[in-house]
Amino acid sequence: MKRLNIISYNIHKGMNPQGTKFILKEMREHLRSIDADIVFLQEVIGHKINSKHDLDFWPDHNQVEYLAHDKWKYFAYGANKLHQNGHHGNAILSKFPIENIINFDLTTNRFEHRGLLSADLDIGLNNPLHLFCTHLNLLESGRIAQTEKIVSIIESKIQVESPLLLCGDFNDWRKTIIQKLNQDLDLLEIFHHHEGDLVKSFPSFLPGLSLDRIFYRNLEAIQAQGLKEGPWKKLSDHLPLLAEFKIF
Repeated sequence: MKRLNIISYNIHKGMNPQGTKFILKEMREHLRSIDADIVFLQEVIGHKINSKHDLDFWPDHNQVEYLAHDKWKYFAYGANKLHQNGHHGNAILSKFPIENIINFDLTTNRFEHRGLLSADLDIGLNNPLHLFCTHLNLLESGRIAQTEKIVSIIESKIQVESPLLLCGDFNDWRKTIIQKLNQDLDLLEIFHHHEGDLVKSFPSFLPGLSLDRIFYRNLEAIQAQGLKEGPWKKLSDHLPLLAEFKIF
């Protein structure tokens, strides 16, 4: 039996909730203090030139490697929004070896560039732990189409008996995606399943909307919490979600 601690967090490209101050260094310090085994990140910059923000002399303004450095030896990144100065997207940081990294395009319109980052984690079991990190549209019609595509990807890629985690910023303030993923993929959302409701994670300084999710299958959930206390409400515009699982 293994226990895994995971975090899912939209880091807002390292900016504070108002987007006026670059605070990625503080985010890194607090993420490292939790010492999670796996970190699912959204809105993380993979490369940016001519950046005005200092990353302790980190090359190419690479937030993925900056956050992972010395703490999470393995990481995966999927660029979604590409522009002339660089790109940003989703990332997974891990203490365990990562294999089979694929970034699926979920984009449905020219204004919102979205993706589903997929990776397999080798934790010494017969089956790999399948990881998915995503960030869905603001518009509901796009989220519906993206959810259908996620279902199709997981159905075609993952054996039904394999352990699986699907985490990220779903922008699902109407709470409509849970039933679809449960019916089609037998996925449970940890807060909804164990607490009876979703955790409010946005905006971080006065949470009113439940946008972030941790879905799982073939794992035993131990506990989960939205990190509302301490510094978190002054960091990103989202609160991070923390969960602990048993894997047999």
